[in-house]
Amino acid sequence: MVLIPLVAVVVALLLTIAGTLPRMATGWIIGSSVIVMLAWLPPHVGIAMGIVVGLAEGFLGAAVATVAVGRFAEAAWSKRIVTVVVFLLAVTANVFLLWLLGRDGSEEKLASWRPPADTMPATLSTPNPSQTDPML
Repeated sequence: MVLIPLVAVVVALLLTIAGTLPRMATGWIIGSSVIVMLAWLPPHVGIAMGIVVGLAEGFLGAAVATVAVGRFAEAAWSKRIVTVVVFLLAVTANVFLLWLLGRDGSEEKLASWRPPADTMPATLSTPNPSQTDPML
């Protein structure tokens, strides 16, 4: 079985990465991801949104920190280009998230679903029982 060693390697890698991260920053990142996950009720959507929001904000913060503190003017052209591209992608992701979360959405297709006409039963031709009987 290849799956068990693969899972063991992934867990070892994650534990190694987690051991080298600063505790306070890691706590803030995981905590904010959990809050984002809880806002989206289906768990698979919540996990995906937590990851997307975390990556978008992480890339934005890294790009801003590189420009503000990382001697951006003295850096090589390749690092400058990569930083600007990452910054623009992160801003684009944030604008998309604002658009996604700020719009009303559409439930038109959910509320107006009708079954196909060939599966519907024939219309009954009987008198309406709620009308008063003229014989009475």
